[in-house]
This record gives sequence, C-alpha cells and structure tokens, in this order.
Amino acid sequence: DVRVLLRMDATKALLRGQGGREQVLGVLQEMQRSFGYTSIAIYNADRQVVASSPGEFRAPPPPSLWTELQSTDHPRVESDFFPSSDGDTHYDILGAVRDADGRLLGAVLARQEVTRDLFPELRRWPVQSRTAEVVLARVEPDEAWVLTPLKGSPRLSYPLRVEVRSDSPVVGVRA
Repeated sequence: DVRVLLRMDATKALLRGQGGREQVLGVLQEMQRSFGYTSIAIYNADRQVVASSPGEFRAPPPPSLWTELQSTDHPRVESDFFPSSDGDTHYDILGAVRDADGRLLGAVLARQEVTRDLFPELRRWPVQSRTAEVVLARVEPDEAWVLTPLKGSPRLSYPLRVEVRSDSPVVGVRA
C-alpha cells in the first residue's frame, strides 16, 4: 500500500512542486481508512511535510531511517517498533520517492499503532487461552525489548528491556 504512493506520478509531481496535491490527499485518506494507519505523511527531501492524512503524527522520519533512505538505490520500505510517549507502540513504514534518475525527491511515512491493532490480535492468536500467549519482541545484540504486555505482569512498563547474555540459553519460536 505504501509502495503505491512511492510510485504515483502525482506524488512525484507534488514533491517537484508541480501539482498533484488533491489526488495525493485523496489517496492518503483512502489508505488511512482502508488499512487503519494512524497517519500517513509525505515529506520532501528537506524532511518537511508536504501532504498528510488526518492524524496526530507530524514529526519527520527518524534520522537513522532518513539516512538509510538517502543511501538506497531503490525504493524500499523500512519498519521498526518504537515506544510512544503515551504508552503506545507503533511501527513506521518509510519508503523513498525517487525520480527516474534515482534522485531522492522525498519519502512516504505511514504509522500504525500496534497497541490498539496488532497486540489485541496476538492475545487471541492462535486461540483464546488463559495461560498461553504470544509475545512480540525486538532483539538487539545485548538486549531484547518485550513489546507486548505479558499476561502475568500487565502492570509493568512496556516496552520491557531484558538483558541478553551470550552464555544464557534463549528459547525462541518462529512462526
């Protein structure tokens, strides 16, 4: 869905200052309604918002993702999980908009709040259970971040940081 915006002629025209705004705004609003994004924004190469759907999020893409977009030859979608100051956890889908010569014109950023959408589904998957649970975590070299609230510890502050030592056994399941 975000890739559609990356390739649209109207998006590229908007980023060049050649019109396309009304068409792009219509697509942003339809994508937000259809896919449940919190917000979708289009940024120019200076990281300024040039169009956005209704929503709370207006901050520019995280610097690390923006830097990576500049060094990428092809449009691609980047995502990661981030804690929000209001206690929600979200992921950002960020894609580069490039002209025919590969020059970076800007970026499309779509934000999805997983606390309201994904986490409740994980609690019910694969079936509702009193004891079994699916936990979503982000693993880094020396730590893991538990992103979903644990059934036995709902009052802990999330995301929950867990130290990972190379000599400790870690069990993981991949679906």
